[in-house]
Amino acid sequence: GIIGAMGNNGIGVSGIAWKVKLMPCKFLDASGGGALSDLEDCLDYAITKGARVVNCSFESPVSSLTLSNAFLELRDAGIIVVAAAGNSGTCAGTGDSVGYPGKYSSVIAVAATDSSDARACFSSTGPAVAIAKTRSGAGPLILRLPVRTSRKPMRLPRLRPTLELRLEPLQRLD
Repeated sequence: GIIGAMGNNGIGVSGIAWKVKLMPCKFLDASGGGALSDLEDCLDYAITKGARVVNCSFESPVSSLTLSNAFLELRDAGIIVVAAAGNSGTCAGTGDSVGYPGKYSSVIAVAATDSSDARACFSSTGPAVAIAKTRSGAGPLILRLPVRTSRKPMRLPRLRPTLELRLEPLQRLD
């Protein structure tokens, strides 16, 4: 993953955690479809293997009790869950268009920003989005809790170590 991409080697992008241990778990097929039971298996695997942070770069417009309970189990296990807020926003930035799992109170929904650090027109909006913005480069990450941004999909993995450091003392995110 990008987060662990080695730097100073002249190849591609550089991550920010070169010695990170990654635990990939895929449940979606090439067309973006997948079974809820396969997602549950991935989340159970993360708990069993001792994950500290789970990154969910997918969204769904619908919720289910099973899915909600699975993300509560992650929270109760002390695992920070970061998820894409979604790409269903409008340029007006009105309404609640955050998808699941980002909409669950136990999950940190990450919205997208543009090159000016303003909300991207396509980015989902709503009360579940709680990170004010990301900063690429020096300077603090400005958070408001219970937390949630990403400029591009590849930025989401870069946010995880920061969240892990900043949120580790929290017992619950809701």
